[in-house]
Amino acid sequence: MKLRVPFGLIITYLFVVAFWCMAFMGLMGRLRDTKASKKALSWPSTPGRVLESEVRKVGKYHSLDIVYEYTVDGRDHTSNVFSLAGLGPYRNYREAGEAFPAGKGVNVYYDPEDPANAVLLPGARSAIAGYIFALIVGGLILGVFTLVLFAAIVAGTA
Repeated sequence: MKLRVPFGLIITYLFVVAFWCMAFMGLMGRLRDTKASKKALSWPSTPGRVLESEVRKVGKYHSLDIVYEYTVDGRDHTSNVFSLAGLGPYRNYREAGEAFPAGKGVNVYYDPEDPANAVLLPGARSAIAGYIFALIVGGLILGVFTLVLFAAIVAGTA
């Protein structure tokens, strides 16, 4: 008996599995970032100053390039980390950049165990709704394709 399963069905099934795995890994990364950002809420703060602040457009995406300085226990530090997760109350990078122009005094939240590790916006949350939606939809599609593939295998062996 020769097993006959359409090649296109197998490729589609593998594509759906890969999509679901990527969505799952993305969700885990976002949850990790949100947890780290939440931990930063308990970090002490110190005054600092923004040295550089620029919103850049790369293709259709924007990013905030920011550099700030601060002092902890008499040691000067610089950092370029805006947030560990998300933009917090800001709708986009342009808005965040406008809120933190070069020369502005800021509160810098630093890790007491490693003062070189600092952020300007602690406690921000990553957007996870899209990942959860992708997992649910991908899981449903994966389930349907599993049934179709199983049915094709059963029909091919009969």
